[in-house]
Amino acid sequence: MAKSLCRGTFAALFTALALTSTAHSQQQPAGQPPQQPPRNATPPAGGAPAGGAAHHAAAQHGGAVPGGVALIDLPYVLKNHGGFNHRLEELRREAEGAENALKIKRDEIQKLMVQLDDLNRGSPDFKKLEEEITKRQAGLSVDVNITKKKFQEAEAKIYYEVYQSILAEVRYYAEANRITLVLKFNGDEANKDNPEEIMREMQKMVLYYNPVVDITPIILDRMKAQQPRGAAGTNPAAQRPGVQQPPRR
Repeated sequence: MAKSLCRGTFAALFTALALTSTAHSQQQPAGQPPQQPPRNATPPAGGAPAGGAAHHAAAQHGGAVPGGVALIDLPYVLKNHGGFNHRLEELRREAEGAENALKIKRDEIQKLMVQLDDLNRGSPDFKKLEEEITKRQAGLSVDVNITKKKFQEAEAKIYYEVYQSILAEVRYYAEANRITLVLKFNGDEANKDNPEEIMREMQKMVLYYNPVVDITPIILDRMKAQQPRGAAGTNPAAQRPGVQQPPRR
């Protein structure tokens, strides 16, 4: 989510199967559920608390947002959203099953190719088997592309639905607390030894913020409270003090 709405974690899941029929491709793991990144426990000197420290400070302030402006760390919400991660994990397992089924077809083609090497080139049996292999290779390529597209679309749907539910909670909370503007930001700190991360850090729109305007923990708690009780990774949050709840439309 840090780079785009849909990461396309299943985009390359079946690519190796389509690229080769002569050698076993190394299994490529499907998109793993996002892991919670480490957050700094203490604020950086001379600046606002980063990551979890900022979220913790905002939670202590009860979500009071002066000036009608708030920030939300959307990647952080997704990484810690139990229902979202559960849906991605289910999709990953389904994708692995589909990948294994395609591997069986690929292995069958490879066995036929071994048989082809034992036949005399130009013989009727050689030509017949060669046509069969070509037909199966074409079919496998089509199956790979269709399956890959299927899981890309399924993943995008999960992101879209969860994203829309987050937007709904942000809108509801903003209207309840007279917040006129909510901006996205990423509280992850850049690795000083990674040039790409440093460049992304320098391109961030938010250079400084008072942690009191970070509503990330509030929205995350509200998202968790929507999950069924006892669901993995969810703990329904208690009502935060000082938050006015308007009637749902």
